[in-house]
Amino acid sequence: MAHLSERQRFEILMIYGYGHRKRTQSEVCTVFNGIYTDTHVSQETVCQLIEKFRETGNVKDVKRTGRPKSAKSEEIALNVLLTIVETPQVSTREVADNLKISHVIPAITALFPGKMEALTTEFSSNKMELLHSLRYMLEST
Repeated sequence: MAHLSERQRFEILMIYGYGHRKRTQSEVCTVFNGIYTDTHVSQETVCQLIEKFRETGNVKDVKRTGRPKSAKSEEIALNVLLTIVETPQVSTREVADNLKISHVIPAITALFPGKMEALTTEFSSNKMELLHSLRYMLEST
């Protein structure tokens, strides 16, 4: 489903209507996409939203369970790097656990897109060399 605000989801339901005053999903898309030109919804999105509302009586996203989020934000990525540089004897698993993220490498990748694969391959056996390279990359940005 497209990422829509709660208000936009309610608006879709209001455009859809109720009883004998319902619009088709295609009509809902046309009206909604005409109002919100920066957001595009498909008939599938409208169908899923209507079904969700029928089943739950709500349009809010349900709380998800499962694997914790990987680090993606720059702030978390910097925290990962600082922790690794300040305490190189700590394993990456411990760093991830302490920062409540699932993996450390995606955090670093967020700061250096396109460069991490080469670095981790080149320095996979020597953590200190990898840290020195990361420190150099941080200082040059």
